[in-house]
Amino acid sequence: MVRLKAGLWIYGSLWSKKGIDYPPPLSILGKYMKILTLLIPALVLTAAGYLPSYAQEPSEHCIKMKKNALAGDAEAQDALANDYANGRRVLGYECHKKDYVQAVKWYTKAAEQGNAHAQARLGFKYQSGEGVERDYAQGLKWLTRAWEQEERGAAAGLALAYR
Repeated sequence: MVRLKAGLWIYGSLWSKKGIDYPPPLSILGKYMKILTLLIPALVLTAAGYLPSYAQEPSEHCIKMKKNALAGDAEAQDALANDYANGRRVLGYECHKKDYVQAVKWYTKAAEQGNAHAQARLGFKYQSGEGVERDYAQGLKWLTRAWEQEERGAAAGLALAYR
């Protein structure tokens, strides 16, 4: 920041010796600085998905993933469950609102097909009671199945459960 200020001071002082108050590029920028300071952060936050956009259509990614999940693809089911667990936005389009019940539903479908990540996540959901009634026995069952497939997160969950 200091370098930027020093650079602008030097740049401005060169122009002031010529009898011009501000160098032309900075004088134009100064007029619109107030507008830019409000507009740029809003555009960045909207693109990142933090501010609501007016887009109503789900993205192709969301539609394709849901079709694959409904067709029985365990990876797509796990990804869909993650989206429901975290709430998903793609370039301002809302795919899924945060819904733990739907997340547990899709984690269960993927876990029953042997997806280790889904088994670990389902175990955590049973232990925390998010989207399903808290059941430590079910949580340990799913975490153990995931651990047997060398899912890293499951080992930490089992260690916490048995401490």
